[in-house]
Amino acid sequence: MESKNNWKAWLYLAPVIILMAVFTFYPIIDTFFISFLDGYDYTLGTYSGFTFNNYIRLLTPYGGNNYYFNQFMKVGLPNTLLLTFITVPISIILSLMIAIG
Repeated sequence: MESKNNWKAWLYLAPVIILMAVFTFYPIIDTFFISFLDGYDYTLGTYSGFTFNNYIRLLTPYGGNNYYFNQFMKVGLPNTLLLTFITVPISIILSLMIAIG
């Protein structure tokens, strides 16, 4: 009897799993792949060169005149950390307050 119930559960979950795969997992994987490309044409979907230079340029703090790190990471990283450490606890606390009553 349990195997029949499991089959029904998977049948009910299938549309949600398919939608999540299409609209969540595929864009995450595609963005990760594009982050390693040297150049990408969004209109045609073509790319040129597979490289680690994007990450090297982004993550080396003061290797030469690294404009990307100095300008974007100095502002973006603290903002991201602040947003994360403020919104996550607040949302958890509010969710628990709503759930408990």
